[in-house]
Amino acid sequence: MPFAVAALLDEPSATHVQGLWALLEEHLDLRGIARTPIPHFSWQVAEDYDRDRLKAVLERWQRKLPIFTARSSGLGFFAEPSPILFLPIVRDPRLTMIHRKLLPELDEAAISPSTHYEPENWVPHITLAAHDLTAEKAGQAMQILSERPLLADIRIEAIGLIGPLERGVNDLGLHMRYGLEVAG
Repeated sequence: MPFAVAALLDEPSATHVQGLWALLEEHLDLRGIARTPIPHFSWQVAEDYDRDRLKAVLERWQRKLPIFTARSSGLGFFAEPSPILFLPIVRDPRLTMIHRKLLPELDEAAISPSTHYEPENWVPHITLAAHDLTAEKAGQAMQILSERPLLADIRIEAIGLIGPLERGVNDLGLHMRYGLEVAG
């Protein structure tokens, strides 16, 4: 299982996303998201990271990146390599600039980074269903979610590293967390 350097959602937004996960579990028995129980969107995914280098990068960004608001809009669906249903995060100029400046620093710490997170390929999103999602259930999930309020403004209050809790274990957890400061 890979690791992700991620933007971590504020408590109300995280609770809302967890409520959407619970809704999909209740109605469609979609439980795959439980493998990554931390609401987030990823800046980069890699097989692993040099922890000392990554710690230095995240500490630098903790000091220079204030708490900010991201915006989600609608629902999205990746069909391949395996189905994923998600809340797309709007790639506004500010978010794109943060990603373009952060990514080269993350690359210095990354071991085998995914090309899906290169600036020209990056689709920031909050995963709602994965691992056990089928095309049929994706359609049903979209119908269920279209009748519910989805997130709009999301406060990003921290950055961190999400990855396997133990080698060979499918469940992921938070390895590093750096709170961002209020803009002064």
